[in-house]
Amino acid sequence: MVGVLTAAAFGLSVGVITGAIDTPILERATPAYAIDYPIWALNAVLVGALAGVSMFAMRRRQDFGSGPIYAGGFLSAFAISCPLCNGLLVAAFGTGAAANFFDPARPFIGGATALFMAFVLFRRVQSLRAGCVECQALTEAASQTTG
Repeated sequence: MVGVLTAAAFGLSVGVITGAIDTPILERATPAYAIDYPIWALNAVLVGALAGVSMFAMRRRQDFGSGPIYAGGFLSAFAISCPLCNGLLVAAFGTGAAANFFDPARPFIGGATALFMAFVLFRRVQSLRAGCVECQALTEAASQTTG
């Protein structure tokens, strides 16, 4: 349940903040690309899955830390944001560089962020399964019945 709520809250907040969801609060200076929406949804699901796995790990007295969740969330928000509306980008690079260099790189940043979070999720699930006595017993029982 934590993962689902986290994914929904992350998706909604990033959608409003980046202008992917049309609101009277923010109007994008550049239109969103069609690829922005699947990247946004995929990254929201991955953030939720990482949060859910982290909560499950805490119940098993394992602490994975929340750094990858924050890093993935921050990078995915940058990946779907409007480069001319993002004050950090404009302050760091200027409007010309933000529009000419960062805007075309956004889909790649979003894809790389999704790959990063998927890898972290895979490794965390592997770690949980390795430390799970019940999982090892089930795996051994399954291999004995098939072998």
